[in-house]
Amino acid sequence: KVHPNHADARFRYARFLNEAHNKPLEAEKHFQCVLANNPGHLPTLWYYAHLLRTRLQDERAETYYQKALQIDSEHIPSLHGYALHLIQFKPHHRLAAEDFLLRSLLLSMVSHSQPINSASVSRTGSALSANLASSPQQAPLNVFSYSSDLSSMTIFRDLCRAMNL
Repeated sequence: KVHPNHADARFRYARFLNEAHNKPLEAEKHFQCVLANNPGHLPTLWYYAHLLRTRLQDERAETYYQKALQIDSEHIPSLHGYALHLIQFKPHHRLAAEDFLLRSLLLSMVSHSQPINSASVSRTGSALSANLASSPQQAPLNVFSYSSDLSSMTIFRDLCRAMNL
């Protein structure tokens, strides 16, 4: 048994239940317990939103992504996950999704000490502009992978897919 006040341990256990044992309903109970005792536990807000998104619970997932981003507007997994959520459930918010993906990419590059220079930002901006000039099509819904350890390349791949590049 995991003590209800040990948010990190309960979060890791719930994630283990979901990922290793494919028990999302049991995991959900633990996520809810963490949030009942610690409503601002960022890893739980983010991962619970992810779990809800994969279970096609659009409105609930959006609520938890937004709560996570209110706590930390630069939380890379939440930015990335919320962008994928918008692409999957709200294709009319495609520009916002691309913005969230771009922000998560730039933050990821900075956090991994990857050089960002005006040329790389300009290339990314040009690609965005070219995409916005064309008529966007909805990206396939099942092509995005998700991980808590997001690399810049994973985010960049998702950005390219969202922009149909």
